[in-house]
Formats: sequence, structure tokens, C-alpha cells
Amino acid sequence: MKTRELSMEEKQDIVKLKKEGKSIRAIAQTLGIANTTIWNVLKKQATTGVLTTRHRTGRPRKTTAVDDRNIVRAVKKNPQTTVSDITNNLHRAGVQVSQSTVRRRLREQKYRFHYISCKPLISSKKRKDGLEFAKNTEMRDEDLKEEQFVELWQQTECVYNVSSDLYQDRTKTDATWKETEDGLQGV
Repeated sequence: MKTRELSMEEKQDIVKLKKEGKSIRAIAQTLGIANTTIWNVLKKQATTGVLTTRHRTGRPRKTTAVDDRNIVRAVKKNPQTTVSDITNNLHRAGVQVSQSTVRRRLREQKYRFHYISCKPLISSKKRKDGLEFAKNTEMRDEDLKEEQFVELWQQTECVYNVSSDLYQDRTKTDATWKETEDGLQGV
């Protein structure tokens, strides 16, 4: 269970109430703090003489300031550089870091990155549907090869790319199918 740290005022109140002669239990009831917490604060004040918390070191960084600058330099030089490329370059230089560390370092330097989205591959069902469409339209020339149709079909993003805004718009999709038909007529 994560607990909050006592403020400096609360610690000073504990010491002041103890100097007034109150018991630990009475201080705990007055301030609404656990007995063990009161006891720990008083013990710390008695042994060290201070109430401030020590600096916590945390986990050491895997990259140095030079490594951080090299990461940023790689992105400045070529904004199309991928995180995996940068990670591989650091591995070759002897710095063993993960891709998430590289992303974190870029985020610290206010660099926004995005994952490159690839066009989805056409599934065999979609390909069959497209060919069926071509067969059903009497405008299709018999000499048209399957590859030509697929190429023509892939040029229209709103027909197969589900993440596209055009795909969601039914009128645009229908218009694109009509354009594909017209394209098939010309081939």
C-alpha cells in the first residue's frame, strides 16, 4: 500500500507536541497519524537531528548525456529514422538500451514520434471480392489480368483501408467503386 509522506509542518507539529510532554498515542489521536509514524519521526529527529527527507537516488540511467545527445542528433539529421535503427546504433556503440528507453529519451527532449502505419495487405477474401466485382461488371475486358485489377483497386484507399476517413464515408466509397469501374472500362 502506497502512503503519502508527511509534510514538514506535520513533522514539526509532532516534535512540538512531544516537547510539550504529550504521549505518542495522544499525538497520534490529535493529528490523525499512526503511532508508528509518530515514533519513526521522533526516532529520526533524535538520531539525526533533522526532519528533512534524504534524497532518493532511484535507478541509475542507462544512457549518459552524450548518448542522449546522439539520440537527438540522429533524429535531427534524419527525422525518418526509426527507434529500432537508433537502438541498433547504440548497441553497436556498446550501450545496451531498449527501444522504450530511446522513446523515453526522445519524449524528454519534447520530440513527438509516431508509429509508421503501413497499408494493410489485401486479404484473400477481399481479393476474391474484388475479382468477383470485376467479373460481375460486364465492362471488364477479358484480357485484363488479375494484377492490373488489384493495382487499380489498391490505388483507391477508401475501398480497403478501414482506418481511412474515406472508408467510413459510404458515398465516397461508392463513388470510388464507380471510378474503378470506369478505370476498368478504359483498360
